[in-house]
Amino acid sequence: MPSFYEKVVSVIEKPESLRTDFECQELIAWFRNKSSLFKTLKSDIVKDVIRHCIFMRTNEDNVIIRQGDSGDRLYVILKGRVSIYVVQDKENDQEIRQHVEKVLAKAKIDKSLDRTHLGQHVWTSNEGQAFGEVALIKEDCVRTASVVTDEETDLMVVDRALYNRSVRDVLEREFHEKTEFGQPVENIFFMLRGEAEVIADQASHKTQYPEIWGELQRILPDLLPRDNGINYTPYETLQRRRTSHRPYQMCLLGANEVVGAVEVIVGLKTYLETTTVTRESDVLVLSTNNYNRLFNRKSSARSVDMLKEMLCQRYFMYIHRSNLSVIDATFLKYLTIKMLDTESIKLLKTRHRKKNEFTEHDFYEAYRIFKKMEKENDSIINLMKILDINFLFFDTTLPELETSKKVLTDLEYRMTQWRERSKGEERPGTSTSKYITNGKPRRKSCPDVSHKKRGTSASSQKSGTSRHKTTNS
Repeated sequence: MPSFYEKVVSVIEKPESLRTDFECQELIAWFRNKSSLFKTLKSDIVKDVIRHCIFMRTNEDNVIIRQGDSGDRLYVILKGRVSIYVVQDKENDQEIRQHVEKVLAKAKIDKSLDRTHLGQHVWTSNEGQAFGEVALIKEDCVRTASVVTDEETDLMVVDRALYNRSVRDVLEREFHEKTEFGQPVENIFFMLRGEAEVIADQASHKTQYPEIWGELQRILPDLLPRDNGINYTPYETLQRRRTSHRPYQMCLLGANEVVGAVEVIVGLKTYLETTTVTRESDVLVLSTNNYNRLFNRKSSARSVDMLKEMLCQRYFMYIHRSNLSVIDATFLKYLTIKMLDTESIKLLKTRHRKKNEFTEHDFYEAYRIFKKMEKENDSIINLMKILDINFLFFDTTLPELETSKKVLTDLEYRMTQWRERSKGEERPGTSTSKYITNGKPRRKSCPDVSHKKRGTSASSQKSGTSRHKTTNS
């Protein structure tokens, strides 16, 4: 006697015109139990999906979705398993698409697929889970990852027309709930498994953090963008303005990544980025109070330094990607400097404060002392000449390299090192995770860490929303 699953397949592999209402009605309960996507939908909508979906059976190592391509359908896994891979070291979608095509062309010749060339593995989806819907929700319709089958897999395919009249409202509501703004920084999130997309609107940083932006202008004015003298047409100016204020995808995070740590370390009141969990994830949540209790002590200084170094590697990637476009990464550079060289920032603040406090009386007093020291030096030199004593005179009045220039030079040097490592030693998509893995938090060392399974939306660009629930985006 055939199993119920075989009955399901026998119905949905028929042509649409041959699927009867009775057969589709009989399968509604099975699909609701199989996938959370159908649990909240009305019976008529689920039946419509069953009647008009496409059945697809594919073998192991088949690439169902290619990163960089345009997408017009989503998939629900009925049987089997797929893995998701993301290329992160390319500059734009066209380069990603060309890279993936070369990998697949080589696989066709070798008759074997080398998955490491498809990027970093970020997630494995099992039966009942949906994938590919992000391209339908977003305006550009571009695939953000490559999807490969791990074994023989049966899929339900939902095209754009069926998606728009059936599951669109459910998926878009979940997607937009994960990207809401409004919550201040309260937690640091450690991803144990899953996938999350980081989006940032860097044009809003000036108004989002006016105090820190003002501090940047006072002590590091050389970091601000310069006018390059190019005259743009009104249309080009409008396009640049629109692009600069558009939320920009910075990267995709996988297991052993940290979200929200920069805000806590630097002292930001709201989240800097929007981090949206796009696959079911396990997340450790550490409150800011517990972080301060555990890490604001001398014995934890090394751990904090390691965490800062990990975050700086990721921010080097952010800055590099921003420099390739018209997006200004001034604020990200300043935050990176604050993590890398705290002492120099303190020194610049002190010098700026003393400069503002320097009165006319202080100026004449300093001038008097200088002239006195100059006179004493001249007397000693004349005496040594009379006694015929050889001497070496060092002009100690020449200023050293200014602290601000030193800080900017050091940042540029570190960025150059990061770029060389990214091109050479590290494999694609692992420039950040290499460091995060070494600093993976352990549950035993954080007794007050709450274990949140299936967490979502770790942080927000304008303020930071933190929600913990299942997402299949």
